[in-house]
Parts: sequence; C-alpha cells; structure tokens
Amino acid sequence: MAGLALYACANIVNQTCFMLLDEADALLDLDNTTKFFYFLERYAAQQTQIIIITHKKNVFERLHSLVSFVT
Repeated sequence: MAGLALYACANIVNQTCFMLLDEADALLDLDNTTKFFYFLERYAAQQTQIIIITHKKNVFERLHSLVSFVT
C-alpha cells in the first residue's frame, strides 16, 4: 500500500493522462482492496484514466467499463 501511495504522489507532481496498474491489488485483503478502489475512484476524477489488471471479483463489480481477455 505504501508503494502505491508513493506512485500516486509522484504522478500528482507530474500528472499523466493514464496509469497502468498490473496486479497492484494482488497482495491486499478484501478491506484494503476496497480502500484501494476508493482511492482509485477519487484519483480517476482528476482526469486520469486508470487501466488495472486484476483478478479480484470485488474490483470487477465496481468498474465503470470492463474489457476481458482470455487466452
């Protein structure tokens, strides 16, 4: 969680148009995943698009759009 906060702070200083997070929530439990997603929602309101690669069901349920790839 501290690494994600550091990444977000660096992105606030030099704001980009999108963020790519690959399995950033993999080691988080259900409560921390919920807190992480609320953070992402607030962050996305600042005109930053967020691309997240995840396998967590509770994150799937809250997404505004979902693109699925199966190989």
